[in-house]
Amino acid sequence: MELKYALVLVLSLGVFIGALKGHEKLALKAIVFSLSFAATPFRSDGLLVGLSGIMIITLWLGVLMQKNGRPRLYDGDDLGSTLKFLVYFLVGGIALAFLQTNYDRDTATDISAGLQILNYSLYIIILIIFVKMMLRFKDDREFQHELMHVFILSAFVHLAVIVLTIFGYGSAVPSFLVSSEVTREDFGIEAIAVRFSGLIGDYELLVDYCMIAIGLALVLVFRKEHRLTAALSIVAAFITALSTGTRSFLVIVAVFAALIFLFYAIYHFDPTKITKIVILTVGVWFCAVYIYSIVFPDDIIFRRLEVAFDLLRAGDVEGASNRNLLSAVPDFLGTTPIWGYGSLFLNVLDGNEIVSHNVFLAAYAKYGFIGIYAVLALFVQTFIISFRTIRTSTVAIIRDEGIVMFALAAALFLQELKISALRMLPSLLIYTFFFLLVYFLAREAGVVRKNASRIAAASQ
Repeated sequence: MELKYALVLVLSLGVFIGALKGHEKLALKAIVFSLSFAATPFRSDGLLVGLSGIMIITLWLGVLMQKNGRPRLYDGDDLGSTLKFLVYFLVGGIALAFLQTNYDRDTATDISAGLQILNYSLYIIILIIFVKMMLRFKDDREFQHELMHVFILSAFVHLAVIVLTIFGYGSAVPSFLVSSEVTREDFGIEAIAVRFSGLIGDYELLVDYCMIAIGLALVLVFRKEHRLTAALSIVAAFITALSTGTRSFLVIVAVFAALIFLFYAIYHFDPTKITKIVILTVGVWFCAVYIYSIVFPDDIIFRRLEVAFDLLRAGDVEGASNRNLLSAVPDFLGTTPIWGYGSLFLNVLDGNEIVSHNVFLAAYAKYGFIGIYAVLALFVQTFIISFRTIRTSTVAIIRDEGIVMFALAAALFLQELKISALRMLPSLLIYTFFFLLVYFLAREAGVVRKNASRIAAASQ
């Protein structure tokens, strides 16, 4: 038996048996650890759901058999509106895709339209199952923080694979794990630059994972949980993000840090804590950059940044951003129906790559105005509930977490203006995990407020 099939069998059976035996927490930890890995053992057969998707399905089946219940993907409980959107995207996406008459618009996708519809529909089903499994532990904050810890640990795996590749041992990583590949890019620089993609197979989406890992690790540092591994994972994620050569990482991490300092200055001015944050920030920056300069043979991210500044000084905004928004967006909107094309990959639409470089345009291409509304509503709700937590929480540690989540949401929103998490299942699962954590934080803050109100009423 090939290694990839043996691995699928072992992990799937492990998760399934764990669920049957009532150890779904352990199974869910294994799934969360693998969220950022784009391993697709059945890619040659046209199935792109990957190891994490397969494990989520087997976990669900194990829980169903454990409960001896009927398979229900949606029963209208918590996050009802979000799940309704996902059900619409599942059913409506299939219908819209089958209504299309021209499936040759996406010149970057080499699999058939039928397989695209099948795979993306499976993505949505897996998202629904993942949400349902996470909601089983919606009030278990200790377990949620354990999941954060497991999630950030995978940063070490990405970094290890990248380092192995640099020293010529990348072939030791099984190719189906996708991917220790590197992308070579000539961006107006004399030498060809190398950009690493870790195990997610996409250097821009790897930045999204790294940014979330940094934020969640900071939450654990503030909560004084797993502080050593959390601090080290911040450095590992920072170095990994630098290795992608993605300049926007430097922008979003600066926005993230600036917002945290701003909120602390306004709502939670504590000179001691601010000093610790400054020391941590400066320390991470110097450690990450120093290690990066030693290990990595090509300081691509800083060279690309230097070229961008030169182009900006010359007035070439389009060249500096590497995006032709002013010309691409009107063409895109002029050729895309307001209801979208449905659950097709649509990485390139009629030769226009902008569809995979902006989450709102990607959502519009698939699901029209309803897609844009759903993505925008998700971010707006995240901003509202995290800001409300900052404003109203009387518990410092909850307020700290709200500050980090708000800053992280702002950084990710900016990132999604130049990339689309709708590209692949791992990024969809990673963002779903983040949004669920914000929702769980809001529940904790709400419970604390209610208890405080009851105590105040009883004391009067």
